[in-house]
This record gives sequence, C-alpha cells and structure tokens, in this order.
Amino acid sequence: MNTRKAKILATIGPATREPAVLEALLKAGANGVRINMSHGTLEEKAEDIRRVRAAATKLKVPLAVLVDLSGPKIRTRQLKD
Repeated sequence: MNTRKAKILATIGPATREPAVLEALLKAGANGVRINMSHGTLEEKAEDIRRVRAAATKLKVPLAVLVDLSGPKIRTRQLKD
C-alpha cells in the first residue's frame, strides 16, 4: 500500500509526449500531469491529454490532469507625472 502523501506533477511537453515516456513517468510515481496552454496548438494539447489518459488506463493508475491557462500579460512602465 502506498503511504506517500506528496503528489508528483509532471509537465507534459515535446520531450514527454510519446506514450512510452508518459508510461515511464507514471511508473516512476507521477500522480498528475500539467498541460501548459501557452505553447502549442489546442489539437496538440488535446492529443497530449488523450495519450496520458490512455497510459494511465493501461497501467491502471489514477491520474489528475491540470490545464495551465495563460493569464493576462501586463506590461508596466513608469507613467507620466
């Protein structure tokens, strides 16, 4: 029985999107994945989620998926007066 209380979150990107790599991450103890929506296309991100869910199903492990949306980009500078 796993008594670890810490959770391991892995960010999925170009180096980690292949099914074999995703399975290795889950076998190594990742409990969830982070999808960074700032880079890539919506179709790529949807495929990443499909792949990691398939890997979790294959390994029969629970999985959390966190989708990191980019917030507003605020640029500041010194104002007049």
